[in-house]
Amino acid sequence: MSTFQKMHPRALWHEIRRPMLALILVVGVLMGSFPVSAISTTVSDGQNIQTSTDEVNPNDADGKFTIAIIPDTQQEVLSGGISLGLFRNRMDWLANNKDSLDLRQIIHTGDKVNWGWLDPSQLICASDAYRAVDNAKIPYISSIGNHDTAAVGVGGSAYDATRTSLLVRDTSAFNKYFPVKRSKDLVTFEPDKVDNAYQTFTAAGKKWLVISLEFCPRTVAINWAKTVVEQHLDYNVIISTHSYISGSGSIGGSAEYGENSPQYLYDNLIKVYPNIRFVFCGHVDAAGKREDIGINGNKIVTVLGCFHSSTTNPTQLMEIDTNLNTAKCKFYAPYTNYEWTQYAYNFTGLNFVSPSSSKPALIDRINLSKQEKQKDYSPTSFGAMLQAQSAAVAVRDNSSATELQYTDVKDTLNTAMANLEPPLVGKSWEFGTDGNTEGWTATKVNGLTTAGGYLVGEANDASNPFDARLQSPIFLNLDPEYSILRYRAKVSNSAYSTFTGGTAYFNRDSDGDTI
Repeated sequence: MSTFQKMHPRALWHEIRRPMLALILVVGVLMGSFPVSAISTTVSDGQNIQTSTDEVNPNDADGKFTIAIIPDTQQEVLSGGISLGLFRNRMDWLANNKDSLDLRQIIHTGDKVNWGWLDPSQLICASDAYRAVDNAKIPYISSIGNHDTAAVGVGGSAYDATRTSLLVRDTSAFNKYFPVKRSKDLVTFEPDKVDNAYQTFTAAGKKWLVISLEFCPRTVAINWAKTVVEQHLDYNVIISTHSYISGSGSIGGSAEYGENSPQYLYDNLIKVYPNIRFVFCGHVDAAGKREDIGINGNKIVTVLGCFHSSTTNPTQLMEIDTNLNTAKCKFYAPYTNYEWTQYAYNFTGLNFVSPSSSKPALIDRINLSKQEKQKDYSPTSFGAMLQAQSAAVAVRDNSSATELQYTDVKDTLNTAMANLEPPLVGKSWEFGTDGNTEGWTATKVNGLTTAGGYLVGEANDASNPFDARLQSPIFLNLDPEYSILRYRAKVSNSAYSTFTGGTAYFNRDSDGDTI
C-alpha cells in the first residue's frame, strides 16, 4: 500500500572511509529490517543476507508497492542546486516516506553528476544526499550516465574528443564515492565497479531483478546481462540504462560514443526474454513512455525521465499492483510539491511472473559470496564461508538437485555470510598525505628511520621516545577496543634505511601477536 505526502526533513550521516566498513554493514543488517514476502526465497539488507520466512508482510496484502526512479540530477550538484539543497531534499523525502510509499527500491538512471571527476564537490553533494536512504536501508542501484564518466569535461562538453570512447569507461571517481559495498547486495559484472550490476528483492508475492547497464553498453556487458536474466526466469526484470528512448518514445539508433545503440540493446536483450517488464532511462528531453510486446508475448513498459532541472527535484514514483497486473507512475517534485500531470502514465496487462524454483536465489547468494574479499574478514569466518560456498556450487551444478537441497545449502551460505567477522587488524590510515580527515600530516611522519629492526624517530612528546610521531588513538577518535596502538611500516629503498611511506594499523589484540 502506498501513498505520499510532502515533507522537508534533513539527515546527516558522516561518510565512512575506513576498512571497518564491513563490520558496520553487519551491524546495520542486524539492526535493520526488510519486507518479507509470502514466498520461500531469500532477500537482502546490506552486504549480508537475511532469509525470508512464510510470514506475510502486511504491506504485501494489497499487492502494491512503489519504486522510485531518479532522473538526471547533473544540475542539482552545481552551485545553484546545492544552495537550494535539491538532491538532499529528494533523498530525505524518500527516506522519510519509505513506509507510506511502501518503497522497495530506488533507481537512478544516470548523470548523477555533471563533471564530478574534475569537481569532487559534485560527487560529495550526491554522496551526502544518499546518506538518508543509506540510513533508511532502502536498496538502490545507479546506472552510469555519460556525465558520470571522464568523457565529460568542465562545462559539460567532451573532455578530450579524440579519446571519448575510451574515457566514457573511466568511472573511477564515481566508484570511489558510490562503491559496490555501499549498495545493498549488489552483484557486479566487473570487480569493484558498479557500472554494470544487478540487485534482487521481493515484493507483493513476486521476485524482482533490477539490472543497471552502462552508457550505450559494450557487447560483453549485454551478454553478461543476458546470462543474469536467463538465471532468473522466475523474476520480473527491470532494466535501467541511461540512454534508450526519446521524449517521443522512439528507441535511439545511435551508440553515440559508446559501443552499442539502444536499438541493439532492445534487439539483443530487452525484447528477447519473457520476464522483462520495465525499462527506465534518462539522458534527453523531459519525460516520455513506450510500450512494446516482446517476442514471447510479454508487455514491456519503458519510461523516460530526464528534466535537467536546476530549480526543483523531479522524482518518478512507479506504483506496481501485482494483483491487477498494472502499474502507474507520476513525476513529483518534493521540493516544490509539484506534479507533472501530463506525465502521469497508467499501464495494464503486465502479467507479472510468479516465483517457482529457489535455484535462482541460490545463484544470487553464490554470486554475492564470490565478491567478498579475504582481506576484509578474519581467516576463520572467511574459510567457513568458502566451505559453504563450495557446497552451494556443488548443488547448483547438480542437475538432479532437489528444491530442499537448494534451500539447505542456500541457508547455510546465508548464515556463513552473516557470520563474517572483520579482521583483527582494525582501522588504518595511509602515511604520506598532506593532511586528511583522520589527522595525519606529512610533518607527523617525516624523519623516521629503521635501525636494528625498529622504527625510530623524533617523538611528538620528547619524554616518550616510543611515540614516533604517531597520533594517539584518542586523537584519532578510535573505539576503546583499539586503544592499544601497534603498527608496522614499509620502507622504500633497498637499504631499508629511509622510511617514506606505509600504513599504521591499530590492533585490538593487546599483545600484538595478530599483526
